[in-house]
Parts: sequence; C-alpha cells; structure tokens
Amino acid sequence: MENIHLLDSLCRKREINLTLCVHPWQIQVMKQDTCDYYVRRWADFCKLHNIDFINLFPVFINGENPEAVIKKYYLLHDNHWSEQGHLKVAHYLLKYMFQ
Repeated sequence: MENIHLLDSLCRKREINLTLCVHPWQIQVMKQDTCDYYVRRWADFCKLHNIDFINLFPVFINGENPEAVIKKYYLLHDNHWSEQGHLKVAHYLLKYMFQ
C-alpha cells in the first residue's frame, strides 16, 4: 500500500488519474466471496486517498459454477486470465468507462 501511495503521489504531480483494479485469484473464485478482506482493504485505501477503484471480483464470481469459471477464464494452474478471461474483463471495462 505504501508503494501505491507513492505511485499515486507521482501521478498527481504529473496530473495523471490513477485507478486501482483488483481481481480474484482462482482460490478466491472457489470461495465465491465478492468482497473478501483483500477487496475491502484496497477499497478502503482508495476511498481514503481518493483513488478510483474497480472491483473485478463480481465479474468472475457471479453465480456461475466456480470450477467452470476457472476452466474458461484462467490459464491452467495459473492466476492469469486466458484469452476468454481477457475478453470478459475488456467488455466489463468498456461498460465501466462509458457509463
């Protein structure tokens, strides 16, 4: 958090808007918790420092079978997204940006 605070300070000095985005790892998808400790902590930090915050947990934790979500949207045994996962996030962010 200290490093993000330093990054935010640098961005503000250069008049750059910073947005922090969190997404679930596979284990978090399995737990089906859209607002776990990790999300709450970063959301609170961003609110305190007036930083835009995007929570991608609901994009992957939305009532779908968690095993199917992981298989479709994540690389095998990896917390990085597959091509389908990147498309899912891109569609969400496009909607977010043009609200």
